[in-house]
Amino acid sequence: MYRITSFSNAEEFNEIFGITEHGNGVCSRKNKILLEFYKSKSVWAFAKKHNLYHKFFKIRTMSEMKGTILRIMRKEMNDNGIKFPHRVELGDIVYYSGLYATDQYLGIPTDGSVGFVRYVSHEKNREGKTYRCRAGKFYKRLLLETEIGQALPEQVIVWLCEQFNEEWSSYVSRLRPKYKLVVNDDFKSIYSNDCVCGDFHSCMMDDGQHIFYSDCVKAKAASLVSDEGIIARCVIFTEVKDEDGKVWRLAERQYSSECSDLLKRCLVDALIAANEIDGYKQVGVDCHNNRAFVDVDGNSLHDKKFRIECNLEPSCDSDDAFDCDSNHVLSYQDSFRFYDMVDHVAYNYEPGDMYTNLLNTTDPYVCDNRRIDEYHGNVMCRRVKSVFYKGREIQCDSHHMEDFVGTVRGWLVHKDEVVKCPACGENMPDPKLYPKLSYEFNGKHYCCNSCCRDARRAWQREKCFYDNLRDQYVEKEGDHIINVLAFNFEGPVVRQTSYNYIKARIGKNAHITEDGFVFICMKSQIHAARDVFKSNYKRKPNTFSMRLKNIKDGNMPIKNLVDDFLEMNNGEYKVDFSMEELMQQVAAEANNVNR
Repeated sequence: MYRITSFSNAEEFNEIFGITEHGNGVCSRKNKILLEFYKSKSVWAFAKKHNLYHKFFKIRTMSEMKGTILRIMRKEMNDNGIKFPHRVELGDIVYYSGLYATDQYLGIPTDGSVGFVRYVSHEKNREGKTYRCRAGKFYKRLLLETEIGQALPEQVIVWLCEQFNEEWSSYVSRLRPKYKLVVNDDFKSIYSNDCVCGDFHSCMMDDGQHIFYSDCVKAKAASLVSDEGIIARCVIFTEVKDEDGKVWRLAERQYSSECSDLLKRCLVDALIAANEIDGYKQVGVDCHNNRAFVDVDGNSLHDKKFRIECNLEPSCDSDDAFDCDSNHVLSYQDSFRFYDMVDHVAYNYEPGDMYTNLLNTTDPYVCDNRRIDEYHGNVMCRRVKSVFYKGREIQCDSHHMEDFVGTVRGWLVHKDEVVKCPACGENMPDPKLYPKLSYEFNGKHYCCNSCCRDARRAWQREKCFYDNLRDQYVEKEGDHIINVLAFNFEGPVVRQTSYNYIKARIGKNAHITEDGFVFICMKSQIHAARDVFKSNYKRKPNTFSMRLKNIKDGNMPIKNLVDDFLEMNNGEYKVDFSMEELMQQVAAEANNVNR
């Protein structure tokens, strides 16, 4: 349970331990060793016993894990002088042990062998004797003497021993005048295959992109040189600022002959000894880890937000460049990959939308991803939004939208060009400037179709009556509603309609009987009237056929059709027949009947 709740959500877990894809298509999980630390039951049992949950919860990187274990290990040794009486001094760090100690040589073999530790044994039957042991193996012995060491999973122990071996070998090598540290402005040499020894496995060698460091950023070229040439190199950013404004000198990711981590460590240790850096990219990390910096004491700087000045302009060879007079080229950036071309700043973290380009690319040509802010005078910006101003749609800097307000339909309109919707009171574009962005009814403009529909319904309820014969509203002024008898597929039914409409139809498709009742045959309803006669077709075939033809030809008024209807139904407005059968009989004639 504790292991689960030490992460706030799945996104944080995946950020640290997610799957990453390498350049050759192979996928692997990040920080697998750190994950083994979190999965270990013995680790959390140790934390529970010594009340160390608060420290283990904060661990998010390998360097933090290493530093936490080292501090707990040394504290246990210092607090228990009886169990750990012997002093073991290795470089700048002092340990204590119950079985081993160092002499005046402080662990360094007399022959200067790299990768070995000289120690004095206090084991049974070996008391006082001097031996030499591989550095990683000796460190494992020290670690397993402690309670924290016994609780660690094997993968973590192996990794810690490898780290100590690299650091110790680098320390011993530095004491021997074998390599020379060079820090200057000669970036061409450290990126030239003619000047380095072996294969550095760098994609930036001999391509001319090294001029980025001399033209665009404040940096130095650092290298470790042997008699045969450069064996390790890195770039030092000499003016890096964190979120508090503190200035750092940070060494970027190191490269070395045949990717030797030992040579990388030697370069870092030499830079620290020469006081050339305040921090460095952790030895051995890949190019995808942009925040794996540590200080010179090995403390993690993962949570620090670093930035550098970068005057990289769009290249003239870029098709997307605006007015370009620059010959700047880019060199692949491991750490400071988020570049803001507006303020000329590069970040080692994603600053929201405050950047325009990603610099972790081998392409030497940089596109101009800035946008034109028309509202503020055609200036360059990072992001723009569409806004409405002076009757037209333009682009405005998304970070300077103070003069614009939102409307109910999502448009951004200048604050002086909005009015209130007469229905709901929400903001809407001024219809005098933007008539197409509103809905108009009865001389008024509304913000949306819903408000316009509600206004139409309110007007209809107040000013109109409903004509259910034609399924529409009719204005009350100068008109009134009357009842009519209409023929439909269920027989004649009573409907309400406009007096003016019927008045205009008398003698055409409407008829008033002697008792004042109105009959109407609509285009879609006269079929029913014909169906009524069709049900009596066998009784009066000749009369029906003749009159139907006359009605079609317009030679016979509808009065005759009504009279026949009344005669056939004994004067009652009711018909009993099968619509399905009758419709099949008259389907061929239905479309030819006129009003």
